[in-house]
Amino acid sequence: MYLRTYEHEGRTGYLFGPEGFSGPLAVVDPVGSIEPILAERRERPIERIVLTSGHFDAEAVRALQRHTDARLGAHRLLGPRLEKAGIAVADRLSGGDRFEVGGIEVRVLATPGIDRGSIVLLAGGAWLFTGLTLPTGPRRPAGIVASDPVAHYVSLRMLSQLPPGTIVLPGARTAAERRSTLGRELERNPLLTAADLAAFRAAATGSEPPPEPAR
Repeated sequence: MYLRTYEHEGRTGYLFGPEGFSGPLAVVDPVGSIEPILAERRERPIERIVLTSGHFDAEAVRALQRHTDARLGAHRLLGPRLEKAGIAVADRLSGGDRFEVGGIEVRVLATPGIDRGSIVLLAGGAWLFTGLTLPTGPRRPAGIVASDPVAHYVSLRMLSQLPPGTIVLPGARTAAERRSTLGRELERNPLLTAADLAAFRAAATGSEPPPEPAR
């Protein structure tokens, strides 16, 4: 799969499409300057923009919409918020939806937790764009707090059932590498290694888990 990564102020966005020098591209969570993305457009059309949560860079999204004809997709619950921000929504997505980018099938997985409209995207059955739902690395990135920790815990337990070789493309990271695998994160990521909900809450907030009750 053709893939480009863009980082800005601790957040990561992506441009992807079929391998080669032709075929449409999609942008996942645009961040910062869109000039590098527009440079790619000179060779290949940008067909879609997809947002994985309500924590989006509104300026980058609006700029891309001004300069491309890309359809914007986001979870249906984010529709009113996006429109209030002056962002037109073409595709109101739900978990289980599928679409294609140049022949690459993309599955939408609903992962509420960071907010009610959080999703992750599984492209080509092997590439997982996780947004802020699953940051990578051995520590929790600063500034990421779930609006619903219980839903976030359940969503991550669901993702942990995917094949360990699934390539994780996060929206934030404390890892040195830009990409990881689910198997690697299951070994080191405190959000995935937490034994129970109490331990998960502690890992997600940076606090200590409550002591076990006396016996």
